[in-house]
Amino acid sequence: NSFGAISSIGNNDNFDLNIKTNNLNRVTVLAGGNVGIGTTAPNNTIQVKDLIKFENSNYGTFLGYRWADNNIGTKNTFIGYQAGMSNTTGGNNTALGTNAFLLNTTGEYNTALGSSALYKNTVGVQNIAVGTEALYNNTTGIQNIAIGINSLFYNTTGNQNVATGTSALYSNITGYHNTVSGFGALLYNTTGSKNTALGYGVLFDLNIIADDGSGNNTAIGYNTGRGIVTGLNNTILGANVTGLAAGLSNN
Repeated sequence: NSFGAISSIGNNDNFDLNIKTNNLNRVTVLAGGNVGIGTTAPNNTIQVKDLIKFENSNYGTFLGYRWADNNIGTKNTFIGYQAGMSNTTGGNNTALGTNAFLLNTTGEYNTALGSSALYKNTVGVQNIAVGTEALYNNTTGIQNIAIGINSLFYNTTGNQNVATGTSALYSNITGYHNTVSGFGALLYNTTGSKNTALGYGVLFDLNIIADDGSGNNTAIGYNTGRGIVTGLNNTILGANVTGLAAGLSNN
């Protein structure tokens, strides 16, 4: 068929319009103009079930398959496959990437950029994860910053750590107040706290097994501080300072 002028489908009354296949509503145009695909109650200009949703009341933006359908939190932005899927009341979160922020329920003020970043976070707040699987295992830890693939990967409850670089603070679990910059820096640290490591592979072997805030090591330089495992209160400056005693302390 052909038309000689602009054609219309619809009605001239104040009623919704449904388009059906197999006796099921597939597209709904509300009388007010909102369009829903796969939903009969679009809450904005366009809504696609499980793909696109904009929330006027909660200021939310959701793009991607299976975003947080049960979300009632405010000011969230979730973009990517299953990004923020489990969120319920958590608010002011931003997640961008496949499975980013997947398990969060009530955590707030978090930013997850990268595939599976902050994947297991549930109630942790004010964390920033940038990079694939950055802060992947974090659940309740707060105010951590992880920038780089697998940075702070195993952190669960450690707080106020800063890790920049691929696999920086990779093994940290409960350690807190650590500041690390460099590929693999403080790689094996799990519970040690208040350490500063700047440079490639710095304090690579350090693994203080204590939850009492032990640590206080500062190491700056390429591949430096190697060998120290349980040592405390050291300051090391310079490249390739290696072969140090495992328990070296107070230097």
